[in-house]
Amino acid sequence: MGVILKLCHWWMIALWVVMMVYWAIAALFVKRGGDRSALRRGMRMRLLLFVVIIATMVFLRRSSSFHALQWAVFQSVPLAVTGAAFVTVGAALAFTARAAIGRNWGSPAVRKSDTELVTSGPYKVIRHPIYSGLLLMMTGTSIGLSPAWWFVVILASLYFLRSARSEEEFMTERFPEAYPAYRARTKMLVPFLI
Repeated sequence: MGVILKLCHWWMIALWVVMMVYWAIAALFVKRGGDRSALRRGMRMRLLLFVVIIATMVFLRRSSSFHALQWAVFQSVPLAVTGAAFVTVGAALAFTARAAIGRNWGSPAVRKSDTELVTSGPYKVIRHPIYSGLLLMMTGTSIGLSPAWWFVVILASLYFLRSARSEEEFMTERFPEAYPAYRARTKMLVPFLI
């Protein structure tokens, strides 16, 4: 039992580390251009989100009730296995989406004029599979490692929905004929549902 717990916990952590390293390296090869002031606004928004998340985590660590819940979740093999499965599926989705979008990827706030409409890979069924993958990873982390991540899931969901709507407005302007048709045949975040 203890070995399974440790493997699941370390697997989730390792996938997050690999995700961050991959994203940092892949960001070096994206197409440049776009509105730099929008990039700065997006960075400020992410920094604010990060500060709120850290402050909440520190606050929750001081709560004895939350500490007991955290310990119960951390010691549960079924929750660890379920969480690891969610994180794995989410990472696979985010990685394949990032690979499919290639050099067209950019920060949500940056509006590039040289992007192409990508509708292959996971983009065949979901318009924002990177957000979906990251939300699955966060949900898995909440289930199998730390219930404090539920707060992160809620904040990230709000941020991703806002970013997705903004991106869709831009994509509709950029591809006035192709994007509305693509939007009509796909879902935003969850295939066949949402």
